[in-house]
Amino acid sequence: MTRRIGIRSLAAVGMVVALGLAPSSVAFAARKGGLGAATCGRGQTLVRVDTKVCPALPRRPALTIKRACCENRSGKVHCRPFAHCPSRSPS
Repeated sequence: MTRRIGIRSLAAVGMVVALGLAPSSVAFAARKGGLGAATCGRGQTLVRVDTKVCPALPRRPALTIKRACCENRSGKVHCRPFAHCPSRSPS
């Protein structure tokens, strides 16, 4: 006796998988520096870390992105630019 899987069942499984992978992809991007790495180059010292909140979108909570402000050997502080807020939910 064989059992047939309907289109609706496959669509439901696909949605569960897609929604389950979306938070992990954001976490992976943050870990790899995609949402703002708080690190400085060689010979620089981390002075502060600035944060910015990206607004929530449908099916995605608000995100916080970071940028590093580093002091070089001559004493000047330079801040890296903020990463762009994602324009839509990663799915």
